[in-house]
Amino acid sequence: MVASESAHPDDREESLSLLINHTARRHHPQFGRTAFAGILIIIITLQCFTALPGQALPPVSEAEQRSEQAHHLNAGKAHFEQVMQLIWRSHPRIRSLGQNLQSANQKALYQDYRYPDPAFGVAYSNIPYKKDLRFQRDRTPMSGIEFRLSQPIPFPGKLGLDADISHIQSHIARLQLEQGKNQLIAEWLRTLVDYHWLQAQFQWTQTMQQKIKLMADSARNYYAIGRLSLDQVQFASITSDQYKDKLVLLEGQLQSRQSSYRYFDQTDSPQSPLDQLSRDLELQKYLDTIKKAANDPRLDLKESSLTFALQQALARQAEKKTRRAQLNYLPDSELFASYRKREFVDNDPVAGEDFISFGITMKIPLWTALSNHKQLESKYLVERSQQSMAADVLQRESSQFKALQDTAASLARRRSNYRTDLLNRARLALESLQTSYLSGKTDLYDLLKAYDFLYRLQMEYYELEKEYQQNIIAQALITNRVIPQPGVSKLEVE
Repeated sequence: MVASESAHPDDREESLSLLINHTARRHHPQFGRTAFAGILIIIITLQCFTALPGQALPPVSEAEQRSEQAHHLNAGKAHFEQVMQLIWRSHPRIRSLGQNLQSANQKALYQDYRYPDPAFGVAYSNIPYKKDLRFQRDRTPMSGIEFRLSQPIPFPGKLGLDADISHIQSHIARLQLEQGKNQLIAEWLRTLVDYHWLQAQFQWTQTMQQKIKLMADSARNYYAIGRLSLDQVQFASITSDQYKDKLVLLEGQLQSRQSSYRYFDQTDSPQSPLDQLSRDLELQKYLDTIKKAANDPRLDLKESSLTFALQQALARQAEKKTRRAQLNYLPDSELFASYRKREFVDNDPVAGEDFISFGITMKIPLWTALSNHKQLESKYLVERSQQSMAADVLQRESSQFKALQDTAASLARRRSNYRTDLLNRARLALESLQTSYLSGKTDLYDLLKAYDFLYRLQMEYYELEKEYQQNIIAQALITNRVIPQPGVSKLEVE
């Protein structure tokens, strides 16, 4: 019903013109062209002043509204969630972070079971080498084949620290994956919000351009009958052309956003879903959900911030590396066992007896002691740097979150002021000027200025809405609530 009344303005204008022409010629056979043009101008001018955005539309039954909204919500929710899950599950950036996590997990498992390999040796021992001891096979006492087995043993704690470092690296990879998901979805939501309000600005500018164009046409007709001066006609024409230029600018920005959205699109469809997603009621519902989650009074930024958790993990890893470097001063050892089968020697009363031996060797970290202090000093500096960075991250994000909350409160008050006061007063002022213009009490300059004032107020309101929703996304990103089910945020490796 709404569409049928507004879909054919040209037909309505033509009908009105025919009606005027018929009535005038019926009652006044000598009805002049000038008088007819004057009445037609009034009709066109009245059309310029009707159906402004923000005025009431013909009512729709409650049953139709509920049916349409339920259908849109059910279909929109499925589509919105499907696209979002497709992005954070199969986007190349997320796949890359997932592969890094798998690699870190495998390395952590490797470090859990890693131990130095044993060594096995075979030797023929006690071979004489002096010139006065002529070598004869099987004639040298104590000679024989020796088998040796040895096992290196690192100093206690070294392998455990290596495993801890790998497990923390695995945890870091998990945090980076969760952080990557949140950042990607936040970028996607920002794109939808930006496109939605840019589209609203385009439609509003298009509506106003059509109104100003009708007024410019009306002004030319008024000029033809001597009702307006040439400067007013030119001003109306220039104003109409300015709105055309704004439409070109906004249309180019919309096309640019469509191209940018291809970064998130994981389908091969030639048609981007950006237009549908940006209009979807589920977008606003989702933003309301993450806003509520980000402003939960029970939320602790220390526990929820992924950036802080990641920096804590890096600091913990640096501490483990420092302790590992300290153990370089302590010696590793090696256990060994050997078995020697003695060869048979004639006239030897103990010929053929076998020998076994056991022992331990210990590495002397001499050269390490001369240089390890430099490595240790480097590890200390890295550890302190990471700890300072963790404190910086917490302080920075706490202040940013508080600033975002303050900005959101200010934006909320301004949005309410625009909705309930400024826009309504601007429309009332425009209606008053329309009446004054039709009665000849004001000129076209004032009327066009009133239109421009309402236009700018409405555009500012759209910018406020966009900034407010971008603020919600920023709060959710800091608190790890962009995806309502938050991922890992605490350091679990002790």
